[in-house]
Amino acid sequence: MDRDTMIIDRNRLKGYSGVRGVSRTPYMRKDGGGSQVEGVASNPSSEVQVSKEALLFTRLKEQLRNLPEIREDRVEAVRQKLLNGEFAVDSEDLVEKLTGGDSR
Repeated sequence: MDRDTMIIDRNRLKGYSGVRGVSRTPYMRKDGGGSQVEGVASNPSSEVQVSKEALLFTRLKEQLRNLPEIREDRVEAVRQKLLNGEFAVDSEDLVEKLTGGDSR
């Protein structure tokens, strides 16, 4: 057997009884007067509450996914400048950007 292999034999585990059900979940709720009252959920549900930040993150991620990888409007603007002879590259700026600012 490989050194990285781990085997768990549930028959050898002391006190293992398997999963038999769902326990009751403690919670806090407000009573009619606005005070918090501790209780136990008698009917556990499968509801999940998602924060506003998580919803915003999901929406922004979807918007990013829908953005084009190539910005056609910028490509077209540079193409027009090249065709009109208006696009000029400063060689010193180019060297600085290519070398990360170290142009020695």
